Amino acid sequence: MGKADVNVNIWLSEKNRFANLFNGVIYGGENVILPEDLQVILTMLKYRKDKDGLRNYVNQNKKFFQKVDHETSQAMKAFLNMKHIPGETENKEETINMCKAIQEMYDDSVRDGMQQGRDDLLKEKVKRKLQKQKSLEQIADELEEDVKVIRKIIKEVQ
Repeated sequence: MGKADVNVNIWLSEKNRFANLFNGVIYGGENVILPEDLQVILTMLKYRKDKDGLRNYVNQNKKFFQKVDHETSQAMKAFLNMKHIPGETENKEETINMCKAIQEMYDDSVRDGMQQGRDDLLKEKVKRKLQKQKSLEQIADELEEDVKVIRKIIKEVQ
């Protein structure tokens, strides 16, 4: 790291400066993000790719995350690269319970992962049955799946 990087890090380590810079760049100078909130929000960055860690961090800081104002929720959304926050509304006056939102995102991910696992298992079974020279109809019957579903899988695996 060069001398300029060290100086910038020292300058930005002061929460008020960093909050002012953040508000200036992101919110056009409007005082949206408070210095004391910034630390909690920025700590979320290290959990960007760790859903369990993020969920635990949010639960450890429930007092802050249970009632997050619209602007702060939008900053979190940007930091975490989220497309949508569960419970988000167009009403900028409403607060968002980020604990609940993060839990819903986590639950959705678990459901998606389970569905992906079922889909992968079905594909694997179809492949094995194809290797045994079974017909489309036989495979669908043995796996108790619709012929259209099996046909689609066969196209994907061949």
